[in-house]
Amino acid sequence: RGATPISETIEMNASKFLALLVALVALSTANAATLSGSASGVQYTTSSDTSAEEAFSTAISGDSYWTNFATESGTVAGTSYDNDIKSHVDALSGTTWDMFRGSSPGFGSDDAVVKTYIDEALLGSASGGSITFEATSAQVTAAKKEMIEKTAKDMVGVLAIISNAEAGNWDKAAAYFYGASGQSAHTIYGRAEKRCANYGTCIPGAEAGVNSAIGNALKNSDAATVIKYIKVLYSQNLLRYASQIDQNMDDPIEIIGEGQAFWRILKPWMKAHSGDAAKVFDRMFSTELNPQAANNYNYCIAKKYIDSFLLSVMTTASAAANALGSLDEASGVTCPTDGNGLITTADGIVTSIVTDAGTYTVKSTTSDYNDLGGSLQFSEAVKKVVNLVDGGSGTDIATAYASSSLKGIADGPGEDVWGDFETHHGDNWMSAIITDATSAVSSYSTAGAKAEAIEKTMMDSIAMQSIIADLEHATHTAVPVHTTAQKNAYWDSAAAKYFGTSDARSYTIYARANKRGANYAQMTGAYSATNKAILDAFNGAVSTTNMNTIIQNLKVIYTQAALRYAYLVDEDLAEGTDWNEHQAEGFAFYNNIAPYVKAADATGDNMVGNYFNPKVVPDSYNNFGYCKAKSVLKAYDTAVWNLVGTFENDDKVTCPTTLPTEGIITTKAGSYTPTHQIGASLSFAGAVKAVTSLLDANVNYVNVKKVYESVGLSGEAGQKRTGEPYYNAGLKFFKEADWTNTYINTAFDSGSTLATAARLEIIEKTARDNVAVQAIVSDLYKAQAATDADASKILWDHAAAKYLGTTDDRSQTIYARADKRAANYGTLLGSGDDTFAKANKKVIDEFQSANNINTRKSGYTAIVTQIKVIYAQCVLRYAYLIDANLGNYVEYQAEGQAFWKILAPWVNSVDEAGAEYLEGIFSTAHTPFHADHFCHAKGIIEKLELPAADFGTLEGTAGIDCTGRTYLDPPSVSAAPATFRTGLFAAIASVAAALMLA
Repeated sequence: RGATPISETIEMNASKFLALLVALVALSTANAATLSGSASGVQYTTSSDTSAEEAFSTAISGDSYWTNFATESGTVAGTSYDNDIKSHVDALSGTTWDMFRGSSPGFGSDDAVVKTYIDEALLGSASGGSITFEATSAQVTAAKKEMIEKTAKDMVGVLAIISNAEAGNWDKAAAYFYGASGQSAHTIYGRAEKRCANYGTCIPGAEAGVNSAIGNALKNSDAATVIKYIKVLYSQNLLRYASQIDQNMDDPIEIIGEGQAFWRILKPWMKAHSGDAAKVFDRMFSTELNPQAANNYNYCIAKKYIDSFLLSVMTTASAAANALGSLDEASGVTCPTDGNGLITTADGIVTSIVTDAGTYTVKSTTSDYNDLGGSLQFSEAVKKVVNLVDGGSGTDIATAYASSSLKGIADGPGEDVWGDFETHHGDNWMSAIITDATSAVSSYSTAGAKAEAIEKTMMDSIAMQSIIADLEHATHTAVPVHTTAQKNAYWDSAAAKYFGTSDARSYTIYARANKRGANYAQMTGAYSATNKAILDAFNGAVSTTNMNTIIQNLKVIYTQAALRYAYLVDEDLAEGTDWNEHQAEGFAFYNNIAPYVKAADATGDNMVGNYFNPKVVPDSYNNFGYCKAKSVLKAYDTAVWNLVGTFENDDKVTCPTTLPTEGIITTKAGSYTPTHQIGASLSFAGAVKAVTSLLDANVNYVNVKKVYESVGLSGEAGQKRTGEPYYNAGLKFFKEADWTNTYINTAFDSGSTLATAARLEIIEKTARDNVAVQAIVSDLYKAQAATDADASKILWDHAAAKYLGTTDDRSQTIYARADKRAANYGTLLGSGDDTFAKANKKVIDEFQSANNINTRKSGYTAIVTQIKVIYAQCVLRYAYLIDANLGNYVEYQAEGQAFWKILAPWVNSVDEAGAEYLEGIFSTAHTPFHADHFCHAKGIIEKLELPAADFGTLEGTAGIDCTGRTYLDPPSVSAAPATFRTGLFAAIASVAAALMLA
């Protein structure tokens, strides 16, 4: 053949080239794919086969994949790890992988980065497992699921992306980043979408800012930018889970597991940036040490280090802030700064806490680092919330209580002592107090009482429980056994909570101990004996012996506090001043030793607990509250009492040799069985006796008045019982709030012109009868009006005890008065020496049979009716005695007047004119001039419509015919001052005299 023309050769080669080109394009198209997580986000088109990399996201996408993974046996060989994860880990290489598997700042070996971590997580709390802090099996299961997922999906995903990016395998990097079609939720792309929603960094209508930046970096073959935004993403993860610990201290275990896995991804980079930060985050997300949090410490310290880290990553503060965004759940958090509440030092380690009593040297060493910031911040959290009490709303306080971690700490979990306290007080008892005190409808009657309950519960109860829990963690035998580092960390945390920061030390138990030390003469300079003892024990060995020394001294502090407030409530009651704040403080303080007291003396605990119960008006007469509390507190723990010291006001009180005996009250008319302690109420009769025993021919009115006030009768008489029917009726008639004390003071007055006999009668009947009726009727009313069943029963018991008294002091009670009147009116039951008033029988039957709030409503009415019967009998009898003794009426008139002051509010409610008339005839300024007082009084009293069979007939009056012998009703009469009443009575008397003369 001849040579081929050049043109033909060119044409033939071009045709082959085109065919080859078409083939190459076809092959390329066959391997090309578009990867993305959002149709509106960055789109990445591959040029090679990435099916193996995409398969990673598909393999781990099952709904129950991680739950099933977490329940596999304690070794991963041959299961989910080998099947779905191992090949991707084995393929890792490059600079970043070398950093992660290196000893510093990495994890030390290839397996340590992923496989060993997953192995140990799978073992959970079993031997060889990594979850060794206090947790339930369910919590451990939840934690290890998160640890495994965030390691296998996130850490392996991150390292696979970076490893391929550093090797220039951009398609593979993108495949790991976006995952298979529809599976981006199972990649770090999906993680970023979640975080942008938390931080406000989503690009509207597109995707997370982090995802857009990484997507573009993959398209532009920019490994540095890929790594930069992965650091941003895991900074977001880390900060959020630090915040989550703060907000979920009641159940933080799963959160810590999840946070730990995220922290491990950022750790090598963060550790290279700041060794201090690594120590802080290691402690924060430790699954060996129970978490510590207060005052948003974890969020704030994390924010401090993350801001610094991202500044180094993004080069400018604004770029770092924009990339990170603002965590929505922390929007209300204001973090303290270094040196102003944020506890950090130059090397990130707090080595000592300096106090007036000496210096505490922390147990944790540099190698076994334990960040104390969360524990030290407890005092700062208390300070922050307590400072809201003055002027803040209940909602503000409750919100701050929760957000400061105090609620989570209060709700546990704890250790053995914690359980004992919950058994005694109820689950979440401390938060229940805060909820009650911050609610519009509350057990606390005043704002001041609410404030005291809030402050003392946060500052004292929550602190004490948390401190003891830490001490028990440090000293108890655990499974697995705590390491020395763990024990030291718990011990240090307990000390940090006890001593607090220097700025907030006044909000710690340390400060409480100094206050009480000053009240009990136990100060050495600026510190108390208890603080020195506790400091020395903390500085000693981590041991059960030293723990017991600390707990013993905590008992001393709150024994001192409980006794002091028993005295202060006693003093308030005696002086008639508001007791609510002191009662609330005593309640909060006593809560901290109540289980210990009950274990030794259940009866004594019942008494002290009832005395400080904010749902009930406290009862104490003749110093019973202080004296009984002292006897109980002295006996429950001799070793504690020996350290208490002498209360500064103890010499002002002379306690009775014997105090009223608790238990069933037995009388001739029947028995009453109380549910609660009634010693304080039984002491009422003893208080009356202390006054009446001084009333003789040589009476010293100054001394009698002093006793009347000191034993609590004046305070009881002066109580403002606004809203209660009897009190309101008395206020209407007497036109003053403290009518009883005003009246008795006329007899105490050194300038009184009354005869001695009259003065003695007024004092005796007022102290013994008037004050008793007011107290008993008030208890009865509150018992039937209560909504709390226990409070109702306590009040009912109080009323019964005051009415019946003890056997020794029963002569000073209304019960005794009823027996006397029944003898006058023929209404005695029984025979021989075992007689009793019908009224007393009816009263006891009502007390005993009313066993709930509903039956107490009818019981209240029935008992009050019998009290009316008793004092109507008294008034009518003394009206009769005035008639029968017109020449020697003074004593009868005064005695009748004292009884009338009790009946007057009820009479005035049915017959105002009649009440004015009886007020007049019993006035000691009035001289009787006729013998119709009995008939006039009888006609008025009949308007009370008391049962005739219960009332009876006054001896010597059966033959008196009162027909037509009624007082003259004035045309219009209203309650008025005494001067008006006297004038009114004089006018009525003048008319009556004129009629008699006619």
